[in-house]
Amino acid sequence: MVVTTAQQQSLDDRNRQLYLEELNRPSDIEIEHTTQTQPIEVFIVRPPLPFEMAEKALASRVNKQLDQLPTFSGN
Repeated sequence: MVVTTAQQQSLDDRNRQLYLEELNRPSDIEIEHTTQTQPIEVFIVRPPLPFEMAEKALASRVNKQLDQLPTFSGN
């Protein structure tokens, strides 16, 4: 199929028009603005991480080291 220069120009103009219409389409969207009178509170609840044994081992070690510290005598 042979396309003449005039036909190609017409196709280019149509494509350009479609492009501009699509580009401007989001600007036609109306967004309703609301006023929030109370603050929004969001709570994120996450399950505990499975480090209980590590925490127990660390707590045990810290307690042992605290027990080995010399007693403060005021001097």
